[in-house]
Amino acid sequence: MDPTSLPDTTKLEQHLSLLLAKMREQVADPTQQSFDSLKYNLAKLEQDVAERSYLSPLYVVNLPRWMGEYGNTALEEQIYGLSYRIDEALVELMGGREHINRIRREHNRKLGY
Repeated sequence: MDPTSLPDTTKLEQHLSLLLAKMREQVADPTQQSFDSLKYNLAKLEQDVAERSYLSPLYVVNLPRWMGEYGNTALEEQIYGLSYRIDEALVELMGGREHINRIRREHNRKLGY
């Protein structure tokens, strides 16, 4: 494959790198309750980055349910916000929201949803 035809993943990878750093910071902070769910999601994100599985229109960043609810710390809000920026970078990379949604709907249809 011609390298010039590959999509530029720089923005997406920068967001992922920053998200990993923020999640590691949250998990390592003994004054914060990061719960095991964030540790699990951190390990999953590290695996996704290592395997580059984020280069799929079906990819979404998984965060714990409590993340993004009222009462988060500033760091937790940064983590939550980064997940949205990653989604937007992925949408841009994969051809736009309408295109991504069409792929995701078809995928869900095949799964019986």
